[in-house]
Amino acid sequence: MTNIFDEFVRSLAARCFTVFVLGILLFGGEVKAEPVLLKDGITRTADGVLEEAAANWVNCARELPIPYLQTCRINEPDKVVTFRYGAEGSYFFYVFKSVKPIEITCWNNVLGDPNPGVPKFCDYTTGTVYGGLDGTDYREVAKEGEQFNVDVSARNVWVRFGFVGAAGGQWYYRTVNSKQKLTCNIAEMGQGFDPAPNIKKVCQVGPVVQEIQNAFKKCATEGATCTVTDRPVFVRYGIDDSWTQRLMRTPSSKPFACTNSQFGIDPARLKSKECWFSEYVPAPGATNVYGQWKQKQTCFGNACGSLSATVSRGVSTTDSWEKTDSYGQSITTKIESGELPILGGGKVSAEAGLTFSQTSSWSSASTTEIKNGFEVQCNFGSVSDTSFGEMWQFETISSSQCLDKITCSGSIEVLDYMCIVWKEIPKEMNPPVCLPGYCKNNACTECTYN
Repeated sequence: MTNIFDEFVRSLAARCFTVFVLGILLFGGEVKAEPVLLKDGITRTADGVLEEAAANWVNCARELPIPYLQTCRINEPDKVVTFRYGAEGSYFFYVFKSVKPIEITCWNNVLGDPNPGVPKFCDYTTGTVYGGLDGTDYREVAKEGEQFNVDVSARNVWVRFGFVGAAGGQWYYRTVNSKQKLTCNIAEMGQGFDPAPNIKKVCQVGPVVQEIQNAFKKCATEGATCTVTDRPVFVRYGIDDSWTQRLMRTPSSKPFACTNSQFGIDPARLKSKECWFSEYVPAPGATNVYGQWKQKQTCFGNACGSLSATVSRGVSTTDSWEKTDSYGQSITTKIESGELPILGGGKVSAEAGLTFSQTSSWSSASTTEIKNGFEVQCNFGSVSDTSFGEMWQFETISSSQCLDKITCSGSIEVLDYMCIVWKEIPKEMNPPVCLPGYCKNNACTECTYN
């Protein structure tokens, strides 16, 4: 074990100041976080790289009765566009890509009715709601007018209908899960949409969206209502090998009808149909996660005998559809895989991350909602008039693209805090840069895993 006094002497000789670390205090309490803004007010990732500005939902049309129907016109050449139709938290989602303007009638007869009786809106975004969608992992399975089978009973996969053009083509994307027989045409593969009018199209099967055995659960027979969880879900409507499937979001307090009018299509004419759903959160196109030590309190001179603060512990996220446990698990996975950088330092090793993720302080923080009211204290004792004391608390910060607000952020505040007192104030005051428990020197500017 490193001798604390020897480390102290090396620090004194190298940096010409004296640091007394009174300790890292580990508690099992609860916390809240804020995004990191530098002096210029620009949000950056942990490595200092500017974050790309994320798109927001753009309203392009609203539901009106005949003869006042409105058309949503989208002109985003060669970009993947996520389109939604609905209101008040209940939406159907559709995905396109086109080098030419897209026109969609904002109407139940075209898009289905995700929220009956409520005036709805058409919105779109070019933000990366889905990860891995627009890759090269697609293979042609049929030409327009031909039938083909999709045997992916244990998985959700992307399929697309359109044509391959010099600039990336024009496509309508949808998902398929089940042993299905489909016709490569506008009615079935395009679900009523024609992504490339007057052009001969093809059908392609692409990458896996969700690979979970028995992910779908039956929730209703035709004519009844289906209640789903408060999460984005894949919903499929049909029977045997004839289904329509889409991403849907609706609160559990608002069951939806298992009917043709709800989905805007009859996938199996003259047959009694069913509704099934699979809880699903789309893989975000970009997620930034990092750890940091947030300064809670400071003191100077004679007033520096002690510091106290009321702190928080737990999970805070701006995505109203993201549950605490699933968010906490996603950040835990990042830490355990060695993908967590510390602001001002390097990445945490997988070994250190795994050990930290199993501590009671992390597990209690990552599985509970944010809660305030935890008292922490630093006792520095007798110090000189020129002393400077600090209290730091550890937290993780994340930013991602999500269905709720396109740009979502989150944090996990942990009751791991550090007390440091300086007898001589250094010219550069840097925050700790290590995972709690892995400081190599007294100021925690070097880590044992580096």
